Amino acid sequence: MGHLLADTRPLRTSPEFRRVWGGHLVSAIGTGMTGVALAIQVWGITGSSFAVGAIGLATMVPTLALGLLGGSIADAVDRRRLVLATSLGLTLVAALLAVQAVLDLRQLWLLYLLAAAQSGLSAVDAPARRTFAPRLLPPALIPAAAALTHLGWQVSALVGPLVAGSLLADLNAMVLAMPAALFPALADARFGGGEATAALLYAAIGLGGLVAGVLSGPLGRIRHQGAAMLVAVGAWGAAMVGLGVSPALGLGVVCLVVAGAADVVTVVLRGSILQLTTPDALRGRIGGVDFVVGAGGPQLGNARAGAVAAVVGPAASAAFGGVACVLGAIGIAAAIPAVRRYRVESEGG
Repeated sequence: MGHLLADTRPLRTSPEFRRVWGGHLVSAIGTGMTGVALAIQVWGITGSSFAVGAIGLATMVPTLALGLLGGSIADAVDRRRLVLATSLGLTLVAALLAVQAVLDLRQLWLLYLLAAAQSGLSAVDAPARRTFAPRLLPPALIPAAAALTHLGWQVSALVGPLVAGSLLADLNAMVLAMPAALFPALADARFGGGEATAALLYAAIGLGGLVAGVLSGPLGRIRHQGAAMLVAVGAWGAAMVGLGVSPALGLGVVCLVVAGAADVVTVVLRGSILQLTTPDALRGRIGGVDFVVGAGGPQLGNARAGAVAAVVGPAASAAFGGVACVLGAIGIAAAIPAVRRYRVESEGG
């Protein structure tokens, strides 16, 4: 059983990594709360999945514009000071989101602007943060550190939506949240719920990620990492198909839990590969590329999901997207053999 649990050696052996990890967890929880509240507010103002999906476009633009630049900045300046500055900026954005909600401004453009600002700051913050682990830990602990980092993300993905859902039920001004753009519509039209149901759908992905993070011990022992990533991508797509055809809330939540677990496997393996194969002088830039792919891709997917949902409905949009994801994983495996054949050597060579 011990081999299944997350490898906590990076936290036990490095006080510096503990501090970095703890700060990342607190920041991620706040970001998760604001993201859910933002999506639900847009839904409450517009009643449109397309409008919720458009948050993805608003955030994708600064992600693409600043993602690569953020990596270059991280390689050129003091990374610790850069992260402190971006963390302060993210805190300010969260405060402005709270103020506009309390004042019940109901201005869609302001919500998009704040979402874009949060995304831009994250695009600079993330590449810098990703350079810390390789400088604080020996190479053998990098996969464990990557798993712990994404365990923190999944804790925030679970806690953030639940806290946000509770605040939304206390604060009517804030009532209003890939397929995440569809969750408010699915909660209303498919599962007959409201804000609490939407928050549960958001949190379900975080729960799956949390379980996968806690049981991430075996990830560090996977050698055929390319094939494992493709399988995880296919599992995500299959789970989205399941969500789209789910007749009941419980089954839909289970599908999202599976999706969250599959996502953690994909991200952890990709992150460890990049960190181990990239020279330190280029880690910021490569981290920027990885951030653009990891953050910009889902936001573009959200925009697509919202647009398709406006035509065929949220359930069909989720299912169609899942089918496309599965077919894409199969296509990559067939067209690019190097991906499925990629493997890492054992510690003994």
